[in-house]
Amino acid sequence: MFIDKVSVKGTVHIYAFDGEFDGDFSKAIYHDQIKNLVVTTGKEYIASRMGSSPAAVMSHMALGGPVLPTAPLLTDTELNNELGRVALSGAVATNNQVQYTAVFPAGTATSATISEAGIFNASSGGSMLARTTFTAYNKTAGTA
Repeated sequence: MFIDKVSVKGTVHIYAFDGEFDGDFSKAIYHDQIKNLVVTTGKEYIASRMGSSPAAVMSHMALGGPVLPTAPLLTDTELNNELGRVALSGAVATNNQVQYTAVFPAGTATSATISEAGIFNASSGGSMLARTTFTAYNKTAGTA
């Protein structure tokens, strides 16, 4: 019997912009980079994509808060306190990496302190791929 294991890891970049995001990351008023945890359901999702019955593709990102949540665990299936979820605006796979992009416009998770994020394959519920926690950031009404 031959067993080969694949290691999966992730990094999240959080950007905030004064007003709507125009595609220029250099205009960010806030940036943070955090490691995230690919949870058990995420690893099962990856394995299912290689099998005969692939699961729905990852399609949404969610933000949560307002207090610093518990650290990510492999057994997590949802955020501690989801504040808003949006469709991914991009998913690019190159060089053995996948980059997901989502924009939370003004009005989504607005006037809230965000401190966690996750990637999902549905607009509500669904399978979580990964979860991260970070230093709380206050998303104001005019922040994207």
